[in-house]
Amino acid sequence: MKYFGYLLFLGILFAQDSEESYSFTMKEIMGFTNKIRELEQRDIVNTRRIRELESTIKKFDDNLGKSSQEYVGKITELENTIKKLESDLAKKTQEYYGPPLPPDDSLLTQRIHQLEQKASAKIRQIRELESTIKQIESEYKTASLNSPKPRKKIQTQNQPTFRKINIKLMKAVICETIEKNKPRATGTSFKKDLGRIYCFSLFNNYTEKRAAIYHTWYHGDQLKAKVRILIPIGLKQSAVSHRGLDTAEPGVWRVDIVTSDLKVLDSIIFEVV
Repeated sequence: MKYFGYLLFLGILFAQDSEESYSFTMKEIMGFTNKIRELEQRDIVNTRRIRELESTIKKFDDNLGKSSQEYVGKITELENTIKKLESDLAKKTQEYYGPPLPPDDSLLTQRIHQLEQKASAKIRQIRELESTIKQIESEYKTASLNSPKPRKKIQTQNQPTFRKINIKLMKAVICETIEKNKPRATGTSFKKDLGRIYCFSLFNNYTEKRAAIYHTWYHGDQLKAKVRILIPIGLKQSAVSHRGLDTAEPGVWRVDIVTSDLKVLDSIIFEVV
């Protein structure tokens, strides 16, 4: 811009030698020169202002990039924290409730079948012991009748010593309803819309007083209810407890029938769907 002003000034001085010459006074020439200087000053100011604005924009861009990185870092940190909490929760849930049941119906049925087989094996073992006790009891009575004098108790090899039975479980089932003190619609799988299911058990009480037993209801390995029932003296005495299905969680359930001295007489496994 400065050089352009000088060229304009020289052009005005030598304009009179050309064929089409212009005549300017010294006052006009000075006015042009001052105008040129004024424009140059404005150009300098505008250039400085543009640089300041560019610097400010760059500063904003840098701050915005830095803030974005901080926000991304915080979000990543929160996501990692949430994943860790979910992992810890799943681990503690598995430690408390045990491994989750497989979602596949066939695998679920297989697991229930395995548990039923295990329970059946325990029941067979109990019945074998009861049969052995009856045999020893019969031999003891026969020996007592045939001899006028007291004799020592007969104990054969690999047979347990006779022990008096206080209370004996004859039957235990889960059913949909009970009519005339008998279970109806027994099974191992019950729909939640039934509203209520029952645990029916039948005992022979050989003691001289009422005996206490407990129906303990479990969902998985979590205790949901413990019902105390007094069994009257005599044979074929029933004990019944129930569970409302409106608040029952779907899945595998179990009812343990337990004596007052914490002996488990039987375990009934069933499913709520």
